[in-house]
Amino acid sequence: MLHRAMLDCFPMGRLVIRLVMGRLVMQRWTGRSRRRSGTSPVGIVLGVIVLGVISILGISASASLLGMTATATEPKTLQGAERPPVPGTNQPPGRRRGAGSFSGCVLTDERDPAKLLVALVPEVQLANGESVVLAQTQRDRPMLWFYVAYPAGTALEWVLQDAAGNTLDRQQQIMGSQPGLLGFSSASVSLTNGQDYRWYLKIRCSGPNSSPDDYVNGTLQKLSSDRPTNQPWLDRLDAALSPRSRTDGFSGGRSPWASLLEQVGLGDLAEARPVATP
Repeated sequence: MLHRAMLDCFPMGRLVIRLVMGRLVMQRWTGRSRRRSGTSPVGIVLGVIVLGVISILGISASASLLGMTATATEPKTLQGAERPPVPGTNQPPGRRRGAGSFSGCVLTDERDPAKLLVALVPEVQLANGESVVLAQTQRDRPMLWFYVAYPAGTALEWVLQDAAGNTLDRQQQIMGSQPGLLGFSSASVSLTNGQDYRWYLKIRCSGPNSSPDDYVNGTLQKLSSDRPTNQPWLDRLDAALSPRSRTDGFSGGRSPWASLLEQVGLGDLAEARPVATP
């Protein structure tokens, strides 16, 4: 039964069985020779040589058999070069939340460091495991929203660049006394279908001419409005935050944008409200 199982399961089983049986036959042959003619030095030497060769072949075959078994049970891993290319994997990762308490800005009250600066933009997980801060829009001049809780008087700088790093728009504002949602839109720039853009919101606690103390950034993709597709998340958020939606009131005490923020892992900001800047 063992002999037949090895032949059926392992390609090297047949060779191993033959070698083992050959060794047994040799042992019987050398035993009969000694009984008939006594101890023959030539026969002993010949037997030792033959048995040695068979043993070496048996060891090699066993090692090959073990190697084949290990190879068969070892899981195959897909190398990075073998993975099919995923569109958009060359995007810069971006940064959705600021540095918080590590920004170096002086905070005079108890504010959550994780909520000092947050971009209301989806964080997309790509097939290669990387995380990208990516917003898509069908609008020519979309509005990007941020939650800012830095103290009053903090300088804010909004920057929009094309894929080559050329600055298309730059705006500066001063933070008001209340933390909340702020929107930025480049009214002088009309986005081109199929193009990627980079945006930044920089924080300067020591004035507009100082080095940035904190920032968030990401990618903005312009989609064609002609092709049938669901309305991008960014455009739905902007519609929910429009003055008309805010005037219509909240349903069940929840803001119109609360569920949208929860969809992209920003549920901790569901109660935030838009605020005005000086």
